[in-house]
Amino acid sequence: MRRLALLLATMLLGCAGPFVHVSAAPSAEPRAGGLTSGSACGMMVLGLVPIGMTDRAARAYDEAVRSAGTTGLTDTAIGTHWYFAGIGTVHCVDVDGTAVR
Repeated sequence: MRRLALLLATMLLGCAGPFVHVSAAPSAEPRAGGLTSGSACGMMVLGLVPIGMTDRAARAYDEAVRSAGTTGLTDTAIGTHWYFAGIGTVHCVDVDGTAVR
């Protein structure tokens, strides 16, 4: 019974990552720019080894901000998708929003 509890705890906590703050503080008078988007992916090898999984949202947000040449986003929408890739699954996060300066 103790082994089962240890195994369950290891499985539930083994792939936990830290909370990620993806946005800078908004400016006092934001100026809306155009629409922008960013995407980032990570892979779970054999369903056990995470590669680039914990910071996908932050990387997608940074890509969206960088591609618009702005300081932040508003009216943000986040989507996810995944697909099989031979030895594991690839998990992606897409961030869309309106650029603000």
